[in-house]
Amino acid sequence: MDFSLLDDEVIEHLLACPKRITNPKARWSEQKKSKQINFNAVSDCGTHKFKVYFRQNTIIESAFSCGLSIETDTGFLTLCRYNGSDHAHKNDIENERFAFQCHVHRTTKRYIDSGYKPDKYATPTVRYEFLAGAVEAMAVDCNIRGLKMKGLAETVEMFPEGEKNGKD
Repeated sequence: MDFSLLDDEVIEHLLACPKRITNPKARWSEQKKSKQINFNAVSDCGTHKFKVYFRQNTIIESAFSCGLSIETDTGFLTLCRYNGSDHAHKNDIENERFAFQCHVHRTTKRYIDSGYKPDKYATPTVRYEFLAGAVEAMAVDCNIRGLKMKGLAETVEMFPEGEKNGKD
């Protein structure tokens, strides 16, 4: 799939088409300062293959991301990302900034054509505060079925009171 051929209508179709997880027993893997899990998904029509991923920093509670990528001939293209509130964000084309708010990235034709990262555009959201809420929002928005939420509750339990965001 040539990214330059994508327009916003096709991107919206890819986001909205029904998808089902094909490896529901995927497990979390530990990294140095984070944990992650990757799922495979396929569109109900069988035409498109996707990757669904969750990432959680084990030190900073608000540093998380989950996203949906589509498999292309040259790799994966992230269609959307649901990020935590641990950093500031700038939409370069619009010259808009917001800081330390949860936000949702979307791939857009405008950003593809501009040469920026296709999913650079983001909007702030109050729909979630933690990874589990971001995953739920993404599953609804992107029509993903079969996600096992087991293990997401443990991401909150990684941060006992008094240790959130690296504070003692």
